[in-house]
Amino acid sequence: MEKLGSFLDTTIKKIGITKKIKEEMALYQWEGVVGPQIQKNTRAQRIKGGILFIHVENSHWSQHLSFYKQSLINKLNHKLGSAVVKDIHFKVGPLNLTESVQEKTGEKEDIPDITHTLLEAEEINKIEKTIKDIPAGFFKEKIKNIMMQETRHSISRKEKGWLECRGCGAQFLPRHQEVTCPICRLKK
Repeated sequence: MEKLGSFLDTTIKKIGITKKIKEEMALYQWEGVVGPQIQKNTRAQRIKGGILFIHVENSHWSQHLSFYKQSLINKLNHKLGSAVVKDIHFKVGPLNLTESVQEKTGEKEDIPDITHTLLEAEEINKIEKTIKDIPAGFFKEKIKNIMMQETRHSISRKEKGWLECRGCGAQFLPRHQEVTCPICRLKK
């Protein structure tokens, strides 16, 4: 009988989300790598294309941490077991999630309720096709639920004016008439 860890590794590779999982793990590892003093004054916001975006309390922390950037990258990648983080960008910004959502949307609401967002048959079929090779059971259902939730989030973002980047396909909230995300614009 195949061990659970081996089964999960195989399944994750099969559906092609290994990189995404490693990136998400980098966000969660931030607090463990930096320690309590820095942890109180920073928040890992997101990671895209190997660039970890960190909100910091003030410009003092941004400058201070920039001196330790390479050391932090090395520690994170060591914890993750691979070179997931290539750079870190520090930005003065809100440290709690509610403020961050308000900053982006201009609205004073929590994370949107997507539970009633209906999926088209085509979207459901695409998800079913992606997970068809996973043996029936708990993990298949969990992966299906995660994929359906992400599809609902995508629909919600599109309704709020988010666009799909012509360069990489990631969703982003344009500030002007952009057709590519900030990361793809930086690469040019």
